[in-house]
Amino acid sequence: MKSCPKCGQQAQDDVQICTQCGHKFDSRQALYRKSTDEDIQTNNIKMRKMVPWAIGFFILILIIILFFLLRNFNSPEAQTKILVNAIENNDKQKVATLLSTKDNKVDSEEAKVYINYIKDEVGLSNLSATLKIRYIN
Repeated sequence: MKSCPKCGQQAQDDVQICTQCGHKFDSRQALYRKSTDEDIQTNNIKMRKMVPWAIGFFILILIIILFFLLRNFNSPEAQTKILVNAIENNDKQKVATLLSTKDNKVDSEEAKVYINYIKDEVGLSNLSATLKIRYIN
């Protein structure tokens, strides 16, 4: 369907003259309109196909970034730094969390005793060096 540019009357695509006002339709306008409609439809189809691929690619990139962040966070080097930092700052909760296992829970009082032992008997620099040698190398 096309509309008359003069009066706005709707007309079939194959009609050459408007039935209401007598305006002559240009056959090139109808062909141009058909081709642009087809172009718009093909562009819409291409976009519909491309959107899921773009979303999938974005999710893949996020998963890769998350993998590298978690891998570095759970590495022995990172855990060593977190433990030494928690002992330096007297963070009983953090030390208790780091020392706890599934079967053996460490509470904050035990963590406080452990922090005092490390600071008084072992020394922070000695602990850091020992942990680096044992778990990192």
